[in-house]
Amino acid sequence: MRRTLCRLLLTGLIAWLLGWMTSLDASAEVPVCALSRQAEATLIELQAKHEARIGVAVIDLESNTRWSGGLSARYAIHSTIKPPLVWAVMMQAEQQERELSDRELLDLFRMIVLSANEQVGHYLRQIGGGLSEYYIRWDVPEAVPFTNRNDWGRSLITPLELARIYAALATSETVSDSVRQQGFELLRQVIPQQRWGAFVPEPRLPGWESLIKIGSFVLPDPDDEELQDHSPEIRLHSAAIWLDSPPADSKPRYVTVIMGATNSSWQTSLDLHNRIGAILASAIADREAGRSNQPTSACLKQALS
Repeated sequence: MRRTLCRLLLTGLIAWLLGWMTSLDASAEVPVCALSRQAEATLIELQAKHEARIGVAVIDLESNTRWSGGLSARYAIHSTIKPPLVWAVMMQAEQQERELSDRELLDLFRMIVLSANEQVGHYLRQIGGGLSEYYIRWDVPEAVPFTNRNDWGRSLITPLELARIYAALATSETVSDSVRQQGFELLRQVIPQQRWGAFVPEPRLPGWESLIKIGSFVLPDPDDEELQDHSPEIRLHSAAIWLDSPPADSKPRYVTVIMGATNSSWQTSLDLHNRIGAILASAIADREAGRSNQPTSACLKQALS
């Protein structure tokens, strides 16, 4: 009798935990395996096979549920810093009660759409103190200590922190509707060569769109002759704000981030990045369709540890 009761209690506890991990309260942070077992398995497989370092994060902007997985180390931010910077420049102009000049509009367009680098340093100086003030305003203060004021591309951040910054761009009350819509429109115009990562999986989510900004950097071959046989390190990052349908009155729904570094070829690195993005996208589509992804016992232990 006692053994039967224990079994029933254990079964009930497991059922409750599984339910908790698949319909979470606001601000919950859980392993990515609770969103997609395949995503975590693929991350483990790819990191071992290619000696890669990969970290991912997904935020449901409706419930503020956050999933993260892979290597949650800090990665250099590279060009994924540009949307936060553009938002900050527009917010500053709005605060000064002035319109952006034609030159500013062109620079911000080139920064986002073409991922141009020339004016990034100038605008970081223009807003004063880099982005630290805005990270605090957007309620992401954990990003401040790792902001490199002298070399913007080397600012360090975790995938979840980057996801939280993009979530703030999409939903923070400190960002006006005008600034947000101007920023979204710039992201819509990003050229095809600058769009990879977690695309919305049409036709499973018809009418949805993903506003993607990527960051990439190739470390040159080392000067040391003994290391010449090693491939250069390739860093690929992407951050995407997903809007639900229809576009006319759609709202921000998810943020996805993938950050990583490999010593594989450029094409192999890009294929890995897109493969992970496709798995995350499929998991989000399953979630929207109401398909349950029951976490494994190992995932349960991760969530509770």
